Amino acid sequence: MTKEAIATLKTISIERYLISIGIEPQKQTGGQTFFSSPFRSDSTPSFIVNSDSNTYKDFAESQRPEDIIQLVQRLHGLNFVDACNHLSTFISANPSNTSFLNGQTKIAPQNSPNKPVILETTPVQSPVFIEAIQGRKISMALAYKYLCEITYEAKNGKRYTNLAFKNDSGGYEIRNKYNGKYSMTPKDITTFAVPDSQTVCVFEGFYDFLSALMFYNLTASNHSVVVLNSVSNITKALPILSRYQKVNAYLDNDTAGSEGTNKLIENGLNVTDNRTMYCFYKDFSEFWQSKTG
Repeated sequence: MTKEAIATLKTISIERYLISIGIEPQKQTGGQTFFSSPFRSDSTPSFIVNSDSNTYKDFAESQRPEDIIQLVQRLHGLNFVDACNHLSTFISANPSNTSFLNGQTKIAPQNSPNKPVILETTPVQSPVFIEAIQGRKISMALAYKYLCEITYEAKNGKRYTNLAFKNDSGGYEIRNKYNGKYSMTPKDITTFAVPDSQTVCVFEGFYDFLSALMFYNLTASNHSVVVLNSVSNITKALPILSRYQKVNAYLDNDTAGSEGTNKLIENGLNVTDNRTMYCFYKDFSEFWQSKTG
């Protein structure tokens, strides 16, 4: 393996690797994330990851920072070469998920005076958004897989960073630190197609979709998924939904959700209205939060 390849492996985020194997962060301060040690039981988190240098220190054993290759060697009992091969396989298994690479993705400014200019996207990393996601009882493993943060310049010239969920046309559903929600055009649905699936699940918003994954203990749906990002997008989704033999609908328990579900039925789709599962709650997200306390 070349020096360049090894250097690339060392950019794999330690924090996101730990979360992907089920080790959740306990707290975050500045550029440091605290984990309970993966090597022993400890009452106080003593395993600290520095996101800037992408190194970790196990303060119960050593003050010396180590990189992700050394971490994988210890975690899995591998030699250096086998640890590198393991990380290469890990990245190959997630070819579209660049959030495992430490750092950020730059996006060229969009030179239009009529809409915000997106400056960059990054993996979820701000404490305020991590707290909001965990408040919804969503694991950070799912958040890193399906969400991101975007920094953009608004028409007033001010810069903002918000939580975002990308749609099929390159637009975003936005949540700010006050949980206010709006869309960054172009507005569209978000689809996750599963090859050979005969069933599609329809959700109104991305928090409902992520809550369902948590409820069913999945990292990805076994069936195809359409997230409407607004019930007004049902007409746009119909050509895709009509390809499937069965439609599992998980819309909101309100007038718009009822009208949307009826529209699916009126268009001849074989619809199962799953709102009976959470009939005492506004939506699947609220239902999931109640189930987990």
